[in-house]
Amino acid sequence: MKKRSLIRDEILKALREHPLLSRRQLELLLHVSSAGVRYGLRELRKRGWIWQANARRPGMRARAIYAPTRAGLEELARQVGVPFSDVAAHARLSTERLNRLVVTLERVFQLRTLFLWLSPPKPNRLMSRNRSGKQVSKPTNVSPSAAGLWQAVAWDVEVGKLFSTKRSAVWIPFHGAAIMQHKDKRWTFVVVEFDLNRAPVEGVRERFAQFVAAQDDPRYWGKEKEVLFPVLLVIAQDELRLQEYYSILRSTALSRQLPMPRAYLTTVRAMLSLRNDRASPIWYSTISGHRTALLFDTEGSRAPLPDQVPWRKMPLSGTKPKSEGREKINGVITPELSGIEQGVRQDKKKIEGASSLSELAQISLNLTPLAKRLLDEIAAHPLLTREELTLLLRGTLRWVRPALAEMIQLKLIEPYESRYLIAPKGQQYLALVAGFGNAVCRYARARGWAGGFSELVRHLEHTKAENEFFLHLAEVARVRHHRLTWLSELEGRLYYEAGPRWHSFLPDGRGAYIAGKKRYEFALEIDRSRSPLARFRGKLSEYDACINSNVLRSEGIEFLRLLVVTNSWERAEAWRRSAVEEKARFPIFITTFDRLEASGVDAPIWLRGDVARSERAAASPKVYCFECFSDKSL
Repeated sequence: MKKRSLIRDEILKALREHPLLSRRQLELLLHVSSAGVRYGLRELRKRGWIWQANARRPGMRARAIYAPTRAGLEELARQVGVPFSDVAAHARLSTERLNRLVVTLERVFQLRTLFLWLSPPKPNRLMSRNRSGKQVSKPTNVSPSAAGLWQAVAWDVEVGKLFSTKRSAVWIPFHGAAIMQHKDKRWTFVVVEFDLNRAPVEGVRERFAQFVAAQDDPRYWGKEKEVLFPVLLVIAQDELRLQEYYSILRSTALSRQLPMPRAYLTTVRAMLSLRNDRASPIWYSTISGHRTALLFDTEGSRAPLPDQVPWRKMPLSGTKPKSEGREKINGVITPELSGIEQGVRQDKKKIEGASSLSELAQISLNLTPLAKRLLDEIAAHPLLTREELTLLLRGTLRWVRPALAEMIQLKLIEPYESRYLIAPKGQQYLALVAGFGNAVCRYARARGWAGGFSELVRHLEHTKAENEFFLHLAEVARVRHHRLTWLSELEGRLYYEAGPRWHSFLPDGRGAYIAGKKRYEFALEIDRSRSPLARFRGKLSEYDACINSNVLRSEGIEFLRLLVVTNSWERAEAWRRSAVEEKARFPIFITTFDRLEASGVDAPIWLRGDVARSERAAASPKVYCFECFSDKSL
């Protein structure tokens, strides 16, 4: 019988605590060489103690992920001489836990990598194998400056914490949590909000409000105890979304007359610098109001480290078994892992009608990265054709056609006149991926789908015209090496309260065109009807009210221009007359469908609708809708 392999055992223990790690993450976690990890994984797979799945996510740079099987956990129990039930209960490795990690794997993967960058080195656990096959220690090169910073001594993802205020007790879910310790033994508890840009930031308001209200928990009263209240880390996809997170955090604190929680905010792009320099001043601190290193101005607690971590793994309760073959011990389902492990090999025809968490996790493992990108595009921009989706993804029909057929079979999308919409099951899957759990209705409201897609279908020609405009603009951005952010008619809407009444901002689409350091925020109006001038005036009045309120500024939009595409220059003249009469205080650019098709969106074909002129619209001078188009170097 072969001797026990320390590398193999260490990998198995790591996967028990953090299932679905990649090979590179195991190297960072265990400080083991690449060859050593490959050897350990090969040995574990040979014995059937772990299972492997393809890491099929567009944003994940990993070929495979690994998790323990029941046989692997039984081996760990045998090694330490404890019952299997104790190992399962300690790790809280239920089937539902694995399902949750699989569906949210894109965020889980990136957040784990961040924690691994922040973790302290463990030179005593460094092992590799020499040519004779013997395991030898390997010296480490640890940066002296890195050793003096805050380090993650314990961490996990998809967790929750119970807070109890005077009014009620509430479990608040977090994307991740960690205990950070300084070299002088101070420590602090941090919770993490990791943004994937899969839903408007407004969707986190309820959780942020709960977090702000949790400061009233009696356990954190007094100067000595308030340092134990968790510090919030927010990692947003870009600066605009970061500003939205900050605004929500600040407004919820002001509305409840509570202090601003201690928080550090940064972007995903800036976060990447932590891989080489943990001391990078990339975090905006709500404590000092400046950019600092992580936890630079946090006092921390000098009390002894807690014996147990102050969070619990999500889900917070075990799942009831659906069959007698699944054993439940101490409130935790013993992870046969067959629900996911076998789902990797399962024929997709067997899961097409499923909508449970387990089967959605199987779908997540089986879907190709291209199919997932297509699903995101259909969700963001409903009623696109197969050819239009191909153009957006810069792919080929040979790749896109089978991916669409696969998702139709799985009932994630549904066709409508050669165009595609997200099906209810697809909404459920996307809600889970975005971190909304079972709150599908809340997710639909956050994305503007609360009323369904019936309005887009009813005005199909109007929707097609809107999509065609943005597709042309996206192609221009690709050719010029610019960027375009596109919000559909449903996601571009805003409802807000200003003064004594509610207002609505209802463009046919919104976007941001980014050319180098220049950013042009715009709204789109598609005018295909023969509406009276009174309708134009009402629409322009709502635009003016929204632009002059703080609603758009809360999203980082200081200046907004309106682009109008209409049927004729006579209609363009009517728009200009209405804008002048309403004394519009924002730039308006108007053109016709014929001129747009003939010359392109980046040509000087736009009439300034907010400027009065003596000539008729057809004879008036035309300009570019974005000034960057006049510069041939951009």
